[in-house]
Amino acid sequence: MKTTSTDELAKILWNYNNLKQELVISDAILVLGSNDIRIARYGAELFFQKYAPIIIFSGGFGALTKYLFDKPEAEIFAAEAIKLGVPEDRIFIENQSTNTGDNIIKSKKLIRDNNMAISSFIVVQKPYMLRQAYATFMK
Repeated sequence: MKTTSTDELAKILWNYNNLKQELVISDAILVLGSNDIRIARYGAELFFQKYAPIIIFSGGFGALTKYLFDKPEAEIFAAEAIKLGVPEDRIFIENQSTNTGDNIIKSKKLIRDNNMAISSFIVVQKPYMLRQAYATFMK
């Protein structure tokens, strides 16, 4: 009987969660909170590549970050984007959500409260969270 290595199993999961969606110009980039600052950097990179005119950073304190960060995820991510050169007036912050579903619900409220006409998004999250983020967003 052949034993499957940890690397082979990890690759199966990686390929399953990678939706391989093509990026298209959108109304907004929605960066979901995380403990990984590289997510904020990638959102900023997409902004500079002109995929969308605004970035929404969404995230309060999650299960991990409530012990790691002294500020909500969205605020830390926004500060990183500003440090990289994203204009502050192109950034919107939702800093109360605690999970992916909450990110969507509270970001939707932020969009409504700011009278934004947004019909398309690029959702940015860690690669292994893409399938979950996509399914939650579509629901």
